[in-house]
Amino acid sequence: MYSPFGSRLQVYVSGVQHTIRAFGVKGSHSRQATCLDNACIESFFSHLKTEKLYLKQCKSGTDIHQAVEDYIYF
Repeated sequence: MYSPFGSRLQVYVSGVQHTIRAFGVKGSHSRQATCLDNACIESFFSHLKTEKLYLKQCKSGTDIHQAVEDYIYF
């Protein structure tokens, strides 16, 4: 699976996918390296990683979840 988060967030991404399926939503993923297809979300993930995740050493999925929530609800 390709994830814009990178391998450090595999546990979090798996949880997101499970939640999406639980609500009956079909996730949509473009091919790797096709950022022009979804430039806005690619930009968001770039800023998220640079401003929040690369600066914080997350030790668990809970830490990652909290870091992402803190960023989104800032």
